[in-house]
Amino acid sequence: MRLISALALSLTLASFCAPPSHAADKIPNFNLEKMDGGRSKLADFLGEGPVLLNFWATWCKPCKQEAPHLIELYEEYRERGLQVVAIAVDDVSSQAKVKPAARKMGLTYPVLLDPKGRYAQRLQAAALPTNVLLDRDGNAVRTFTGYRKGDEREIAAEITKLLTAQQ
Repeated sequence: MRLISALALSLTLASFCAPPSHAADKIPNFNLEKMDGGRSKLADFLGEGPVLLNFWATWCKPCKQEAPHLIELYEEYRERGLQVVAIAVDDVSSQAKVKPAARKMGLTYPVLLDPKGRYAQRLQAAALPTNVLLDRDGNAVRTFTGYRKGDEREIAAEITKLLTAQQ
């Protein structure tokens, strides 16, 4: 239990000081369980417009602070093709908290489960929250690590660039 607490604390602290980084590769596929049952693959979200993969956990305070801003971004840009996909990295012991937390936060976009954190590890999402912005073909455009008030404006600017480029 101490190890889990220490990991949670280090991830939370890292999220406050990690600067946004740039990514440049095709993102590997996933096949993750949906919060409400069934499974989803990355391909299910590609094609229409940009995709924002949001790695979060129920115990992550910055994730909860960021959620309303991501909901606003999704609501503003979804008609133009933006997909936001939340990927909860809660382990098996806290996975039952994901659905109530997602509902309480008012998440209006799909929530997937990555209880062993394997997909998060493949994308090097070492701190929470981590957002990976993809173009409509699945190429990583930018990775945003951590959350600081105002980060949503930077994410919105990158989304706008992608939407403008695809017209």
